[in-house]
Amino acid sequence: MIDNVNGLGYSAGAMEDFNREMQSVLKSIADGLMTRDMLETTMNDAMVSNSLVFFSRMIASCHIQTHPDHFAPFLGLDEGGG
Repeated sequence: MIDNVNGLGYSAGAMEDFNREMQSVLKSIADGLMTRDMLETTMNDAMVSNSLVFFSRMIASCHIQTHPDHFAPFLGLDEGGG
């Protein structure tokens, strides 16, 4: 995903830190290293939380841009992204 953001108006280098933060949190959850209390503490840290929200929004934006036909009806656009 990160490799494909350049063509969508985003810099892969700028997105890498956000990706790293997201991967770290998700890996900790998947590996069972992060308890519910730890996750709550993590998400209450404004720096971390804002990074995760920003990166999630960028992923959604990239997905919508690369699949415009699927999302056009929801965005009030003609089929084909136009």
